[in-house]
Amino acid sequence: MSFYFSIFVLVIFLFIPTLLTIIFGFLTYRNVKQSIGLINQHADRQLTLMICVQIILIIWSTIPYGIFMSFSLLTNKTIKDQDRLNKELFVYTIVSLNAYVHTDVCIIYIIYHFIYLLSIFVGKFLCFHDFIKSFS
Repeated sequence: MSFYFSIFVLVIFLFIPTLLTIIFGFLTYRNVKQSIGLINQHADRQLTLMICVQIILIIWSTIPYGIFMSFSLLTNKTIKDQDRLNKELFVYTIVSLNAYVHTDVCIIYIIYHFIYLLSIFVGKFLCFHDFIKSFS
């Protein structure tokens, strides 16, 4: 692997997802804190927990990949025997599979969020239906 590819992978897979999650999580948390209705529903606590879990999983799944890429970058010019190459390939496979954990967490979060919004919509629809029914 080339030097620039390793740096590119470190930036794309390690720094950008973590940084974006922290920034948008903070902005979302600040927005929820300003909404009194959401504070009464304890949405700020739920949001804080979801964001913290997501940040932990992103860091947990990308740091080993970043460490391996740094190791690979540092030992790129080293002459390696077949046994060492096989061990590094095995570690690379495990670390690469681990790097996709945060993607699964994001998909689960999106599904959870959709179900939550659907329940709010259905609840408001039922309340509106009862309101209309009271006039008839």
